[in-house]
Amino acid sequence: MNKINIIGFDSVKATLIKELMDLGVVEISSQDSKLTDPEWISYIKKDSNENEVLEYDVKISKISEVLGSLEKYDTRKNPLFSTRKSISQKSFEKALLGIEKTDENVTNIFELNKKLSELNSEENKTEASIISLRPWVKYNIPLEICETKYTSIFIGAIPIIADIEKLKSDLMELTDRCLIDLVGSDKDQNYLSIICLIKEKEEVSEMLKQYGFNVVTFKDLEGTVAENIVKYEKQLKDISEKKEKIEADISSYVPYMEEIQIIYDYLVIERDKCKIAGDMLKTKTTFYISGWIPEVSKGKIEEILNENECWYEITEPEKEESCPILLKNNSFSHPFEAITELYSLPSSSNIDPTALMAPFYFMFFGLMLADVGYGIIMSLACYMILKKFDLEGSTKKMFKMFFYCGISTVFWGVMFGSVFGDALTAIAHVMFNTDFAIKPIWINPIEEPMTLLISSFIFGIIHLFTGMGIKAYIMIKDGHPWGALFDIGFWYGFIIGIALWLFGNSILPGSQPVGKLMTI
Repeated sequence: MNKINIIGFDSVKATLIKELMDLGVVEISSQDSKLTDPEWISYIKKDSNENEVLEYDVKISKISEVLGSLEKYDTRKNPLFSTRKSISQKSFEKALLGIEKTDENVTNIFELNKKLSELNSEENKTEASIISLRPWVKYNIPLEICETKYTSIFIGAIPIIADIEKLKSDLMELTDRCLIDLVGSDKDQNYLSIICLIKEKEEVSEMLKQYGFNVVTFKDLEGTVAENIVKYEKQLKDISEKKEKIEADISSYVPYMEEIQIIYDYLVIERDKCKIAGDMLKTKTTFYISGWIPEVSKGKIEEILNENECWYEITEPEKEESCPILLKNNSFSHPFEAITELYSLPSSSNIDPTALMAPFYFMFFGLMLADVGYGIIMSLACYMILKKFDLEGSTKKMFKMFFYCGISTVFWGVMFGSVFGDALTAIAHVMFNTDFAIKPIWINPIEEPMTLLISSFIFGIIHLFTGMGIKAYIMIKDGHPWGALFDIGFWYGFIIGIALWLFGNSILPGSQPVGKLMTI
């Protein structure tokens, strides 16, 4: 990466920002620190309009919600992998000419979504009301009646573990002028209605509290429970019909999805331009930008800056200076960047391990699966997906990586003589009564497991030594050669020493004592 500083006339700012965004390789750095620097503060100010960014964010959020709702009603068959659609500049500009009509459609859909949301809330509320009334469906007294001239009526629930018969017995001892009725029950509670004389209401209430009685009230409801349930069910039917009508109206806007997506992209681009301005400084007639660019894109950027008559300075980052990371690898290693990115990108002072680790991942994947049939299927499937779908980013890297891993699987399948396991041998034996067998080029792992185990151990040691070697290189590069010797060099000696101590004489006669000394 290279650091870049740019100064230009305010008249070319909009054009320059657009061209740099189209190029897509410049990362603008925040300049807030300069706003407090005495050398800068006297003649520069921040070039931003936060209100404009906020307005764009509101519009983008609104359209995002609209697109999300349209996707629910889009009955078109979706591809296996979601990819972005390419569009020409001419088509893009043509779509922007109809932005007013598209805005109108977005507003209409947004209002329909709002109404649908309100209906959903009303539906949930109504369903909750029905659920709360269900246990009381056998209660036949109108809900608005809670007392008469001489009696008090109250309803409520007690825990299911309470003894109903004992409650009735206690109430009878208290007064013989009280009626208690078990209206219904569920797994948690018993639902009761009690009618007593008004003058005995307090005594009855105190008795019920001893059994955990909780009074239930149905405010603003008139008529019996059954009548109210019927009324609510009719409301649900009306709500359902209204929802169907609104959903049909939303579905009618699905053909306009592409135009809305274009407007969404346009607003995101414009919002990002405003955000970039927030990381720029300006005077009355000029602007200042500082940021980072990939070294390979230096020529293209210089061409754009020269066309817009800007002053610029491109320098290499200073030592220990933090900068953005861009990985650069050859065509074989590039797909394996997906594995590196799963962990974290190396720092600017570190090295990219992808190229060094890619051969090991390639080899170990094939060594573990090791089957000609499965390898061919994997490589063919990945190749067809890469050809059919315009994949991007990490997804594309992953499929390329598994394409290569399929080739490795085929190679090790040939080495071990495995084609769909022993399927071909079994088919030949069962169907044709022949002893057909595919001979391995190297070994049969079933017959020679120790050879495979020892070979895998050797591959693992090589892998380990490579990783340790990378660390030693970084330490030496950072000016710590003794650290590399004591932290890495001695581990090399220790591991090699153990190998020579245990197996040295069988490989190199007389090396066992040397291995013992190295280990110590």
